[in-house]
Amino acid sequence: MSTDTCATRLPVYLSLTTVAIITLACVLMAVTLTPGLPTTPELAARMTFIEQHTTLWQWGWISWMAGSLSLFLFGLLLLDYIPTQPLKYFAIGQIAIGVVPDIAAEILYAFALPKFTSQPAQYVLLEQIAQLFTGVFANSAYCLGGLLLNLLLLCNRRLPRALVLLGLPSWLIGFGLSVAIIIDNLPLAVSCTAISMVWNVIWIFLMGVLVFPHPNKYAVTAHAR
Repeated sequence: MSTDTCATRLPVYLSLTTVAIITLACVLMAVTLTPGLPTTPELAARMTFIEQHTTLWQWGWISWMAGSLSLFLFGLLLLDYIPTQPLKYFAIGQIAIGVVPDIAAEILYAFALPKFTSQPAQYVLLEQIAQLFTGVFANSAYCLGGLLLNLLLLCNRRLPRALVLLGLPSWLIGFGLSVAIIIDNLPLAVSCTAISMVWNVIWIFLMGVLVFPHPNKYAVTAHAR
């Protein structure tokens, strides 16, 4: 396999890996994390679940740490398809900023909460801090950066317009998660999370199989040579 072929296929593999990681994280959330989240209203039930399933709980959050990093990686892949302008670096910077509170929250969930399952007051405080970090600070930064990158793709007129526009709703719905956390509406938060994540994964997959295999046709860097 030639070097050029490897370079062409690498973004495809990376984007599909992103899809796989985020999909796995979503599945693990549904299976191993939900009983320990505030969507289970009984605090004692949440703490008991985490105490009895600590390893599964931790691996579930580790998958979300990988998902955070993979989303940033996908954002980097998009840069080659956006004309050079300062705003695209601001956008990817927002996603990078989001990674910090997101992973901090996931560390709190995975490794701090299990140590406080016998101390309800401290447990609730840590849970609320982690929820704000990931649901408001990180998610808002991700959605702002992702939305800007998505909109900037419209500046590349070689890209299929319908495919670019298809990505926009996932970021807009994602903002709803942050609003839901702020107003303490957990059913709305769950709905926004589910819809935005599924939508986003589908869009990443489509970009990976329809755009990234053809950098000579779509990438701005290829036409700038």
